[in-house]
Parts: sequence; structure tokens; C-alpha cells
Amino acid sequence: MIERVRAVLVTADDTMLVIRRTRPGIPEYWVLPGGGVEPGDASREAALHREIHEEIAGKADIVRLLHTVETDDERQLFYLARIATWSFEDRTGPEFSAEGRGAYALEEVPLTVEGLDGIDLKPEEIAHILRGAVGAGSLGGRGVALSRPVRRPAAGPAPGRAGPGGLPPGQLRRRDRGEAGPPAERLLLRFLR
Repeated sequence: MIERVRAVLVTADDTMLVIRRTRPGIPEYWVLPGGGVEPGDASREAALHREIHEEIAGKADIVRLLHTVETDDERQLFYLARIATWSFEDRTGPEFSAEGRGAYALEEVPLTVEGLDGIDLKPEEIAHILRGAVGAGSLGGRGVALSRPVRRPAAGPAPGRAGPGGLPPGQLRRRDRGEAGPPAERLLLRFLR
């Protein structure tokens, strides 16, 4: 079974980092940073650190596993993590130079229901889980079972800190914040107690 790891990367500005994918013949969509667990990775968490470094030249503190999605041939593990530094310009992942893979653009999205509703986050199941958790004011709190594996049928197909003085223009697109929801840092701290 193929294993993939992805992260909900929460910034100090109460946003999360997502990658907007634009591919020929397919409507644009967004994914969380991450990728496949490789044989040389010491653990799933080590694989996630490697992927975050490759995709956004970032360093993150992994908080915990949020959710697992399984199909017949693939398992995706979604982690909650804090991120302070990243540089899309310094990414090194092999997918960025592969022919026909389309475009990758790093964006900050408000960690609010409105922010999540403004993008087509894939897989849809993690978008639904995040909307519910944020709407309830909890990421992993007592009312939301985020780490329970769910099986579903196989489907088809210089480090900077974001903000003023952060990444070069065009390297990061901050999406409209919309209505202010509960600050992400407060949500993180609430369930860490």
C-alpha cells in the first residue's frame, strides 16, 4: 500500500499554507504540502519533514496526526503542524521540473470556514473535516474525531517568513481573509493543554 503524508501548516498569522495546482485540462485545485513516504524515511514524520523541505524549503513542528484517509491501494495521513519559515523559491522537489505536471503556487488561506470554502481543497474529505473542526472552534477537540481512519473506494486520478518583508512578490499569494474566525494559534493551544 502506498503511504502519503500531508500537513495542515498553520502560520503565526492564523493562516494555513496550501499549494494551488493548475494542470492542463483540469480545473484548478489546492492540496496540502506533502507527498509519498520513501523507503529511506525513518518514519512517517521524517517523510513529512523531508516533503515540507522539498516543496516549500520549510521547517515545521509537527503537533499531531489529525486524520487518515484510506483507499484500496493508498493511505494518506494528515498532520497538524506549525510553520514559521518557508521559501517557495528555494523548493527542490522533483515534481517541479517534471514535464506536463502543471503549475504549483504556494498560497496562504485563512484558517476559517470562509477561507476553506474559497478553495477546492483535495481530497474533499480533509476539506470537510477541517471545515467541521474550524466551525466547531476545535482542531482535535472532544467534539471532533479527527484521527479515526476512514475507508473509501479508490478514486481516479533565503527562507523567509510570510508577511511584510517576507517572500519576494509573486512567490506567495495571500487569499482574502473574509470574516475573522477563531485564531488558529488559540485553537492549537486549546487542544494541546
